[in-house]
Amino acid sequence: MKIFTLCKKYLLAHKYMLSAYILIILATSTIGILSPYIIGSFLDALIEGGDISVILRFCAIFGGLSIIKILKGYVTAIMNTKMQCRMGHSFNMHTMRHLQNQSLTQTGKHDSAYLSQRVGTDTASLIGFCVGILQSIITNVIMLVAPFIILLTLHRGIAMILLSFLVAYFVLYFAFRNKLYNASLAFKEAQSKFAARLYEQVKYIKQVKS
Repeated sequence: MKIFTLCKKYLLAHKYMLSAYILIILATSTIGILSPYIIGSFLDALIEGGDISVILRFCAIFGGLSIIKILKGYVTAIMNTKMQCRMGHSFNMHTMRHLQNQSLTQTGKHDSAYLSQRVGTDTASLIGFCVGILQSIITNVIMLVAPFIILLTLHRGIAMILLSFLVAYFVLYFAFRNKLYNASLAFKEAQSKFAARLYEQVKYIKQVKS
């Protein structure tokens, strides 16, 4: 929750684009749910002795849905990139302004290349995390609850098995969440130190050659 509190104003600044992005993903996810039904209806029609018009109708429907999925992937990729770049840039600039107001004794403890790399990496990661989590939570809740309710009305036993798998998933997620976070943090720290060392190599290249 602290991460969302930190990134809240940047998310709200692009709330309309973020909402449209999630709605597009939900709409295309619904198509994914309907695809087995469409394929099943097509197979039933063939078994019952459907003519060539059934095949043509299925090809038109399935081809249209495939084109929609491709367009969705293109549009959502552009929207996601624009959102994260704009949010990350605003977050980065505000963080830099905050650092500029700090005393030299605080900012001087770290190499400038390391600090700028770390700020850029962390702000981009936090924004990407919040956008991804919001999209995943909303999409997964709807995509899990709706089929579960349908399955519950059809076969209660299978629905309970599905529910037990979901519970196991959440237990495993919370069990390994801290380890995954620590590993990700260690990777970012190593990446920032590498960028600082690389900057030093380029910075002093004239002195080394002379």
